[in-house]
Amino acid sequence: MQPNDVEVPNEQRRGGVDRGQLIGGVVIAAIGVLLLAAQTIEQFGQYIPLLTGGMLVFAFLMTRQYGFLVPGGIVTGVGVGIVLVGEDPTGTRGPLFLVALGAGFVSIWLLGLLFRVPESHWWPLIPGGILTVVGVAGLLGPEAQQYLNYWPIVLVVIGVLIVLQGLRRRDTA
Repeated sequence: MQPNDVEVPNEQRRGGVDRGQLIGGVVIAAIGVLLLAAQTIEQFGQYIPLLTGGMLVFAFLMTRQYGFLVPGGIVTGVGVGIVLVGEDPTGTRGPLFLVALGAGFVSIWLLGLLFRVPESHWWPLIPGGILTVVGVAGLLGPEAQQYLNYWPIVLVVIGVLIVLQGLRRRDTA
């Protein structure tokens, strides 16, 4: 093995082939096919982010590699938002998109938790929570939006609690 070679765990190899690399190549080729289809099929382009995100999530499900899950969750959220906004006659397009994107971030945390991915952390809940709360407030109207004025205070309190918890762990270590 060369000094710059990365060793792939045996469970990721089948017949001497790195499954993650194989699936990654298939995902990239499939995205190319989607882009070609968008050039010839009217209205198909709006589904490309959703389908691309779905392929990345599928690649995660096949390999359990966190590197597929993060972009898969985000791009799927964007894709769902685009499809919902395109079909939304009610004028709630912005908030609806934010909720879909927030759900995409939350799905990263949720799938990481469900499949017990070692790299999985709670960080996606921060952007996911913020986007979802702002989107839901937008959907609920001006009465709910006034409560967003208190959002910075909530973030400060959460941040201070996280810092205190980190300091407490350091002192006990």
